Amino acid sequence: MNTLRKETLIGKDYVRKWTLLEAAKEFTQNHVFAIQHLGANGKTWHDGKYAYWEDDGRGFNVSALLLGEGEQKDIDNAPGENSEGQKLALLVAAREEKRAEIEIPGYKVTAQLEQGSLLSEELVLYIAPNDRIKGTRFVLECDRETYQNAINHFGYLCVSPEKRNMFSQPSLIDDGGGNIYINGVRIDEKFKSIFSYNLTGKNLSNRDRNAISHGTINYEIWKQVLQHETRTDRIKKILSATNDSVIETYCVYTDLINPNVNIWKRASKELWGEKVCYASGSESDTKARYKKYKVIPTPSWSMMELLESLEIKSSEHIVPVKQKHDFVLLKELTEKEKGNIRRARNLIQKYYTNLWNLRYVEDLRDDAGNKINGECNYSEELIHLERDILSNFNELFQTLIHEAVHQVSRASDCTADFEREWARACLAFAMGCTRNR
Repeated sequence: MNTLRKETLIGKDYVRKWTLLEAAKEFTQNHVFAIQHLGANGKTWHDGKYAYWEDDGRGFNVSALLLGEGEQKDIDNAPGENSEGQKLALLVAAREEKRAEIEIPGYKVTAQLEQGSLLSEELVLYIAPNDRIKGTRFVLECDRETYQNAINHFGYLCVSPEKRNMFSQPSLIDDGGGNIYINGVRIDEKFKSIFSYNLTGKNLSNRDRNAISHGTINYEIWKQVLQHETRTDRIKKILSATNDSVIETYCVYTDLINPNVNIWKRASKELWGEKVCYASGSESDTKARYKKYKVIPTPSWSMMELLESLEIKSSEHIVPVKQKHDFVLLKELTEKEKGNIRRARNLIQKYYTNLWNLRYVEDLRDDAGNKINGECNYSEELIHLERDILSNFNELFQTLIHEAVHQVSRASDCTADFEREWARACLAFAMGCTRNR
């Protein structure tokens, strides 16, 4: 067989932001797939000029070099996602004028950027016969730092053999936090988190191996990992973050832990004792302490829902004081109302500002007795919302963003300071939505 020249119709500037690091990561993920999923033995090394990845598995057919063709895209927890990584690695190497080659049983593949039939500069593959019987070998010209950085993105290669199973399934990794792995591949974005996690699913990252959204990652952490957690030492770390801005508490899915709720209750008692409540920002806090209750800091809205599911109430519930308003307890809200609050709150906190804690009132009125939809309590750093608007998302969102502007500006309605801050809030949403298109 003579060397076959194959035009790919992939132009020179495709994935133009990719560097040799992305190329090395693509060769690494194919190497990991062969070892982790196909049962091959393999090794990887750098000789000072070239990086090598080699295994003794069955290899793959040359047809896998076509865009969209590959074994990994239909395996939910495989590290590859789009069946184009090897081709793009060859493209990047050719663009950087670095040597790259792939050897599979029967074929050796190299690539050049050349004049094609339709494009002035496109990736052209050269497929030549070889005497290889089994396995795959990747070679890439790159420095040692680039190679090691690529290796460090793959949890499977960075832990001892007995721990590798963590990267084949959804897992909590107790390493001090900050890392999110999708199908065993660490995404580039760092997260503020209590733990690190390996999540599985093709829809959780994009081609560049960046997370799609914090909200999606947060939900999958609870769905895939935290709802199954039974170790009280880990649960106590999550409960301790009652008002911390970490990915675990971005939104808490209380309903998911129902099967293990007694374990979470036991963890809370180990952490805080039997007599515990959370601060409400009123004189009830002092009265609860006088009654020997441990008063923990006022939790975020989502963590408040979790604490109440564990039968931990507010100081106002433990030691009621006469209130200006007739407050509605969180447990008394409907699922629709809770869902609308969560959605509106998350949107505002994503694009504009962190909100004060919310309180819900039957028949909310101002000091003059006029019925209103919302108000800011500056002294207690609370936002009060009228119960009637909670089931209407549009009305709720409009009210809450209005009160958020009051919170930030500390300005009255119809003032220049309020109008300036309102414009800033609108701009924050406009720029954030544009970025996320």
